[in-house]
Amino acid sequence: MVSLGKDKVGTDPGSAYFISELARLAESVEVCGHIRPASTSFHQEISGKRLQITLLGHSSRGGYASPTTARKLVEAMRRADYLYLFTGTLAVYASWLNRFLARRPYAVYEQPWMDDAYLASYLPRVSFPARWLYAPVMRQLRRQMILGAAHVYVHGKKLYEECVRFGHRRVSEVVPLTNLRAEHFHLRQVVSKDRPLRILYVGGVGPAKGLDVLLEALQLLNQEGTDFSVTLAVKVPLTSFQEAELEKLPENRSLRVLVGKPLHPDLIDRYRLADVLVVPSFSEGFPRVIYEGGSQSIALVATQVGSIPDLLRNDHDGILIPSGNPAALAYAIRSLSLQRDRALRLGRNLYQTVWKKLFQSSPYRSHAEQVYENATELLTGKNSSA
Repeated sequence: MVSLGKDKVGTDPGSAYFISELARLAESVEVCGHIRPASTSFHQEISGKRLQITLLGHSSRGGYASPTTARKLVEAMRRADYLYLFTGTLAVYASWLNRFLARRPYAVYEQPWMDDAYLASYLPRVSFPARWLYAPVMRQLRRQMILGAAHVYVHGKKLYEECVRFGHRRVSEVVPLTNLRAEHFHLRQVVSKDRPLRILYVGGVGPAKGLDVLLEALQLLNQEGTDFSVTLAVKVPLTSFQEAELEKLPENRSLRVLVGKPLHPDLIDRYRLADVLVVPSFSEGFPRVIYEGGSQSIALVATQVGSIPDLLRNDHDGILIPSGNPAALAYAIRSLSLQRDRALRLGRNLYQTVWKKLFQSSPYRSHAEQVYENATELLTGKNSSA
């Protein structure tokens, strides 16, 4: 049995695909998390698989440290042979419980998340002094979680080097959880000059994702007379502030807001129809949306955060800008509006980068295959030695 813990599992089609692949390989998979309603893409993807779902309730009600959550987590971990912990507070908490109460071998899928942008996004009601105390404690627990893991999976050179500095010897670089297949890829031949530039944003609405910065950049573009339309594909409804910012744009900007759209069947068409994908984040590992957008050879404007600069080169397969700078973001978008041939070149180069990363690794194994094979080797070795 493999027990997989992930916070808010049900909104993520990439995770749904990963879990489905894992269930195909393992005897069984138990998923523990704050899972979204059964109408989400996650439940559609995993239907009929060898899976058990353990609901932990709402993270905003009772918190991770509630007795009910702790009991459910410990019971699930004791049922498992091997644990897979997805980055975040729940993973740290689960690893701490496992250390004392379950003692199961585990793997960690880790991303950068204990920075100021994360704290501002996920702890908005906590005062700054409390965040100042919370951060060092959680960073220490995170380090202990990484050091205690049998395997650590990361995306990006910086995070890989950080885990190695911690002293971990079994760190593997992987691509983000994605359900892209070769047949989804589309290499565009032209970016039309005869229509407004089509801008696409895909992601969350919290501060760490930088959507407010994009909205300010759109105001600047509108004031400067740049002709554009924009589509926001967000996981949850916009905040009241964001709604108010959008209302400032004229109706002819053809704004569309799509809430909770998975990659298939609708969102991949949005990538294909758009001219520019904007990733204005303050904090990231390596966004899966860059892989998704690259599969449709879309021009990219992204911030220089997380592992993005590790994979992408400025003005080769994207335009990389500082985070939190609406003027720089507006300038980059405007330059692509004026230079459609450049937008085409950047998008086609991004296509090649993503294709090589996903399909020309040697040898290529899916992340689910990596996790299963490493877990099997570890458990078999333990059994043999016993």
